[in-house]
Amino acid sequence: MIKNEHQWRISKGKVKNLQTALKNSANSETKLHPAIKKAMLEGIKSQIKELKDEINEYETLKNSHKKLELTINQLSELPIVLIKARINRGLTQKELAVKLNLKAQQIQRYESSNYKSVSFERLVEMVEVLDLKIKQQIIVGGPKKSEKRILCLEK
Repeated sequence: MIKNEHQWRISKGKVKNLQTALKNSANSETKLHPAIKKAMLEGIKSQIKELKDEINEYETLKNSHKKLELTINQLSELPIVLIKARINRGLTQKELAVKLNLKAQQIQRYESSNYKSVSFERLVEMVEVLDLKIKQQIIVGGPKKSEKRILCLEK
């Protein structure tokens, strides 16, 4: 997942480099077995698609001005929602840090580790700063994977 403008720019550059590599590899005469060459080209195409999907997701989150509703299946998915909410709110990591009275590097650390070291108190503060509306249903017993929890962001 692309989490900031720097990663977005790097990803766009990687796509260009991979597209050039794909073109050069497809047009080159090699001594590779055709099946190996085909697998290599498919691998490059797969990497390009994956990067483009991440770029599109980041750009959509950043440029969307509609209500964003994100569904999670387990609490461990909350960190990704916090990152997506920050991006959707148009906040950089530095701007979020200022709102939380932290250094930008702390938000970078939180996000790079998917909030593994964050306290519950800080999570609550982040939810408030990002103005998240959480609708969550907690089921005790019964099927574990079939139940869904819904997080709803309103602009």
